[in-house]
Amino acid sequence: MSDYFRGKIDEMRKLEIKKDFLVDGVKCKLDGIVDFTAKFVQNHQLLKTCLWDLFANQFVLRVDGQDGGWRGEYWGKMMRGACMTYQYTQDEELYQTLFNAVKGLIATQDSEGRITTYGKYTEFSGWDMWCRKYVLLGLEHFYLICKDEEFKQTIVEVMKKHLDYVIKKVGAGDNQIDILQSTTDNNWTWGALNSSSILEPVVKLYNLTADKKYLDFASYIIKRGGSSWGNVFELALKNEIAPYQYPVKKAYEMMSFFEGVIEYYRVTGDKNCKTAFLNFIDAVIDTDVTVIGCSGCTHELFDNSAVKQTEESELVMQETCVTVTLMKTCYQALRLTGDAKYASVIERAYYNAMLSSVNFNKNTFLGLEKGENIKEFEPSREFLKEIEGFTFDSYSPLVNARRNVKVGGFKNMENGTSYGCCVCIGSAGTALIALSAVMYREDGLTVNHYVPGTYFAKTPSGQDVRVKIETEYPYGETVKITLEQPKPESYTIALRIPSYSDAQVSLGWRKISAISNTYFENCDVHNNNTVITLKFDNKVKATSLNGKVCVSKGAIVYAIDERNQKLDVVVTDNIIGAKSVKKKFDCMDSLEVIFSNGEKVTLTDYAFAGKNWNEENCKVRVWLNTQNN
Repeated sequence: MSDYFRGKIDEMRKLEIKKDFLVDGVKCKLDGIVDFTAKFVQNHQLLKTCLWDLFANQFVLRVDGQDGGWRGEYWGKMMRGACMTYQYTQDEELYQTLFNAVKGLIATQDSEGRITTYGKYTEFSGWDMWCRKYVLLGLEHFYLICKDEEFKQTIVEVMKKHLDYVIKKVGAGDNQIDILQSTTDNNWTWGALNSSSILEPVVKLYNLTADKKYLDFASYIIKRGGSSWGNVFELALKNEIAPYQYPVKKAYEMMSFFEGVIEYYRVTGDKNCKTAFLNFIDAVIDTDVTVIGCSGCTHELFDNSAVKQTEESELVMQETCVTVTLMKTCYQALRLTGDAKYASVIERAYYNAMLSSVNFNKNTFLGLEKGENIKEFEPSREFLKEIEGFTFDSYSPLVNARRNVKVGGFKNMENGTSYGCCVCIGSAGTALIALSAVMYREDGLTVNHYVPGTYFAKTPSGQDVRVKIETEYPYGETVKITLEQPKPESYTIALRIPSYSDAQVSLGWRKISAISNTYFENCDVHNNNTVITLKFDNKVKATSLNGKVCVSKGAIVYAIDERNQKLDVVVTDNIIGAKSVKKKFDCMDSLEVIFSNGEKVTLTDYAFAGKNWNEENCKVRVWLNTQNN
């Protein structure tokens, strides 16, 4: 590979990736729902200066120490997603908004280096370390997009002072707090798993500074094992039980910890870290991913969701924070290995659970008069109007339930304001598929997601190459890819074949079969203009589990929406006919499915089912009863 190819594609990142099979950095201009969603989130959430000011003010007021809260996560969590969104949209207004938001946060740092929502007498309790983690992550992600070299150095110095204070107070030395004791010891902090997840930004700051004390601190965190309830690192390394069987089962925080484990591997080459990480995420995929691409059907906990997902429950389930973090963790595994199964999880999660969480209708009222937490969570109507409602829902039901029954991770703030963790994290999920659609590999390019649009990349020799993808995928079954570069050059473009279908690949006069859930690599590009066509089997099918049936078409999962018909239909596991029908409300697809018992059921793509959560007839059902149930 040329020096140009190796160096330039990562110039925007600065955090050098040394051990990955796939590398990001391909710019793109997309069409369709992915583009619409990213820009909707940008315009209706990320550009709201009132939110950035509100979040930064929590570091001035330092109110989290009063209730062991997590308001301090909001700024960094939303900054990470906002920077990822900017990497796609390249919107200058967004960049300036984020630049100002970073300056606003930096202004809250005290003389000791502390940027925290906890006071000196309450620090390193509750969710303080978790919030400090998100300060680092938010600043590190802005560093990647920052255009001002002088300001980038300021950011580094701010982060060093911030982390130096943590290292002074937390560690294995005399008069230091053990990281597994750096949080309130109760059922809501998961044995300090939240604190241990600071591992990821610690390693990233080491990458930026080469200061050994940060790597030493990361090594210390690894050795402590993640949680006082059980050493999750060792459990993953041994691989004898699944994550839902661990002593601590909190999905979001555990995946966040293992994202740090794989960053540590990239720096040190510690093979145990790579093994533990891959064992962990593979076990999650095997036992705890549902049909819509999320985990945790018992609150936000790993619980063998692959099996439990058919059960009706009055509890909240499948948290949006878990959806986004599952996508991010699979993205880490995809970069590391180039294995198609991780891209398949990202795809299913995005087009179902992730899109379903986006409140495109911009609700400026909660509509929670019948919800479970209306007495606790009462933002002013003026605030909701100013922010155009909450951009993301927090939970994704599957059986006879409504969306948005509770705002996940909410906290009241000053002057009638409130926010929640899932609302902050969502933008990372809506941006991720755009950033990972087309990636680099050593011998060329990889197409992970067939998102329509134009991609601007480099060939191995350094030529500009324009990749155009034309398709209605995943709702359609054909994809046309056109590659154009100034001069002929031989390189590989690897095409992901989705998990649900084999494919027929047409390249010139050749027609070649490709196997599902793999990368088709028999696509060497020789000419300066190459056209590749793929066709998938996108038939409507029924999947049976625990005496119930789910209907899908490719990566898209369908649900009954109460606006279409009753939820308690009884069907079979045999579909004898299916056709698209007129939509009664905004959605991507509406189907009439005929089952072998003669039952005709109208289904809507899950992503747009139940969006009318403020109305009476707003329940959804993915898993349908069968005659034998």
